[in-house]
Amino acid sequence: KGSAKCDRTPCKAGTYKNIIDGECEDCPEGWISEKLDATECTRCPLGTTTLSDTGGSSACRGCDIGTFGQTKGVCSECPKGFYQDSKGKTECRNTCDSTEKVPNTDGTGCELPPWGACKVGEYLNDTDQHQSNWLCVACPDGADCTAIDPLPTFTTLRPLNGYRALSWDPHTFGACPIALACNSSLSNGSCAIGHNSMASELCHQCSHGYAPIVRGETCQQCPDTSVTVLLMCGAVLLAVALFGFLVWDTLDGANDMIAEVEANRVDGDHTSTRINMPFHSIVIRIVSSYLQIAGMLLQFDLQLPPSVRALIVVEASTSSLSESLLSIDCATSVRSDAGLFLMKQLASVWGIPLCAMVVCGVFWWVAHTCVLGRNKSKMTGLDGFLSSLMVLFYTLFPSVVSRVATTFSCQNYGRGVHARSLLTEALSVECYSVEHWSIVGWVGVPGIVLYIVVAPTLIALMLVRQRKRQELYPSQHHYESKWTLRFGFMFAGYKEGYEWWESMVMLRKCCFVLLAIFLKEYGAAPQVVAASLVLVVALSAALEHLPYQDDDHNQIEKYGIQACLLQLMVALLCNLVQD
Repeated sequence: KGSAKCDRTPCKAGTYKNIIDGECEDCPEGWISEKLDATECTRCPLGTTTLSDTGGSSACRGCDIGTFGQTKGVCSECPKGFYQDSKGKTECRNTCDSTEKVPNTDGTGCELPPWGACKVGEYLNDTDQHQSNWLCVACPDGADCTAIDPLPTFTTLRPLNGYRALSWDPHTFGACPIALACNSSLSNGSCAIGHNSMASELCHQCSHGYAPIVRGETCQQCPDTSVTVLLMCGAVLLAVALFGFLVWDTLDGANDMIAEVEANRVDGDHTSTRINMPFHSIVIRIVSSYLQIAGMLLQFDLQLPPSVRALIVVEASTSSLSESLLSIDCATSVRSDAGLFLMKQLASVWGIPLCAMVVCGVFWWVAHTCVLGRNKSKMTGLDGFLSSLMVLFYTLFPSVVSRVATTFSCQNYGRGVHARSLLTEALSVECYSVEHWSIVGWVGVPGIVLYIVVAPTLIALMLVRQRKRQELYPSQHHYESKWTLRFGFMFAGYKEGYEWWESMVMLRKCCFVLLAIFLKEYGAAPQVVAASLVLVVALSAALEHLPYQDDDHNQIEKYGIQACLLQLMVALLCNLVQD
């Protein structure tokens, strides 16, 4: 016996010897053997695979471009939207070095997308399921397309600061009336603290327990109920005190003038042309008119410094009664902006004037019964009541006209099929809807007819009629003192033939308010220019006619209008500098 000689050929590299039958077999794909007669294959590292797709390799190679090796020995194609432009990598990339490019369809690199390169001010409309149909589209108004990295798309569009998406279309953005209430950095696009995102569009309405300190300002937390009651009582007392002072000063000045007329008549002078109400009484009316116009700056789309805005609020509060009485947000649980708007409109146009008339009527009835009648005074309760109505109408006029105008003030939002027109002061109300027409019927039309047309016209016609009957001025032969008591606040100080001039002053205020409200959507510059034209016409008319008997009153009127013009120009300049 001897030993058997083995003449078998050893297994080559790339193969391994099957220990069961001793045969040589190729290493599978992703596995290699580098030595002869290997009994097992070794798996390629991550990011590599075998040279041959069919196996039998003795060396590993890096994964090709467009593929990656997430599993040892296996190279997989990059998923859609990813790419790899280098070999032997373990992952694919989804962002290109250039923001203008995107991964190509093969996943081997980056190229310009089919829609080209979107520019600043454009977004990618990626709503079509086929990428080849995607387009760069101009950014809608109010959307933030100021950056292209990352590129904004249809699904990722966000509003600019001061804008917010509207409820009926998430891609229609509107400018928030209170810019600070809308901030795109807030989570989920919610409104600022204190503003209700559900009660109205564009964070316009305050949440329960919050209210604006000044109309058009951000919502602040309400004080305690007791403090709220005290503040409202204080506002009422202040309004009553201001109103009472104006009525008292008017009647006191009228009585002084009447006494002087009667004294002159005793001396035989029946035609004195210099007898007039006290100088300061007429100055108070002129200055009040200036303060009313200055207070209307709050209606303009101007970004005023806090100190200046506070000054204007004080000017408005001291010259107009009803607006301060309408700060009832903290006293009511109503948070629907339509309901709150209607409540304030009805209170301004009907509630406050009617309540004030009733109180005045009761007061002067008691005064006539208990004081005037017993003392056999020449002034009757009717004289005092009508004088109070003149002062009441004068002080309520700017606020009422403003409220009436906002009933018709609409703002357009969106374009095309998504376009809607909303009520400026109640953004949940669509203009010309049934709800809007009901507000117009209760407030708008009656307010225009009564406060803007009928009342000023009747006052002017009444004064002209009495002047023609020689009963209005002390210099006239049939002068009757009751007209001075009743309407002295409206005509005293004016020359004969200009007793209607105060109605023109009211028309000036009316134009001022209407221009401020209806031009608001066009920005501050058109508002200021239009209002300045009104003041220029008023100044020209005042210089041309010099309606006051006293030259000093004409000078004060001129300075008041010029001060309003200067205030407008400075406010616009400050606004432009801030922008």
